[in-house]
Amino acid sequence: MTVGSGASPVPASHTCTVPSSNAVTSRLALVLASVLFGAAHLITWTSAIIAALIAAYLVLLWIWTGNLLTPMITHAVYDFAALVYFLRVYRGV
Repeated sequence: MTVGSGASPVPASHTCTVPSSNAVTSRLALVLASVLFGAAHLITWTSAIIAALIAAYLVLLWIWTGNLLTPMITHAVYDFAALVYFLRVYRGV
């Protein structure tokens, strides 16, 4: 492969997967990451809980599909929908 050839060093069939050797550790990591994500988005308790639930859903989506692009696109669509909603509510559009 040459530099600038446009070819990716990663095979097209390669996807991101989460090791499932220890289900308890994986579940604990899911819960801990979701709680920390919710805490980082603590504006109100409701916003923190919603953020934690969305984080858990996105992690599960990654595990279910084995593809990181799926939760990334889901996150982008959610953010866009939230932006449109808040612009309409607070600007009266």
